[in-house]
Amino acid sequence: IPLMLGHTETEASLFFRDDMRNFTLTEAQMRTRMRKAFNIDDNTVGSIMDAYRKDAPGMTPSDILIATTSDVQFTLPLTQAAKIKSGAEGQAPVYMYNFAWEIPWNGGVLGSPHAVDIPFAFGTVDAAGAMTGTGDGAIEASLNLMSAFVNFARTGNPNNRRLPDWQPYGSGSRTTMVI
Repeated sequence: IPLMLGHTETEASLFFRDDMRNFTLTEAQMRTRMRKAFNIDDNTVGSIMDAYRKDAPGMTPSDILIATTSDVQFTLPLTQAAKIKSGAEGQAPVYMYNFAWEIPWNGGVLGSPHAVDIPFAFGTVDAAGAMTGTGDGAIEASLNLMSAFVNFARTGNPNNRRLPDWQPYGSGSRTTMVI
């Protein structure tokens, strides 16, 4: 059976919103939280910071904490499942997506939080506009995601005329559609 898996870019930001100080951490505060949350030493925290900043030099300490938490709790388990299924002999294809729509709520501080893809997948961005944003861009993103879901439900393949070619996930290619 074909499988489609997806996550949002900053899944964990939703769970940090109860204390808005989480979005303005100093490096020392972030290091303390990383050491405690992941039971790692300061050198490992430094290596994690270096790895994230290699691709995105402007990441703040809060960005790094959110990215690490998102990856550990959401992205890595999904990619492990995709890797296992795609690597098994005779298995149907796996399609992976990363929903990267940044919401405007509170100046965009949450980025693309957990479950923000749901109103886009169901075509309800107007009803959720206070959180998701509205306008032509939101409608277009919703139509793109809905088209992928509908085509996947019909055929087991999310490819459609609204999106570029979407290749299955494989352990070598790790193809992921960014929506």
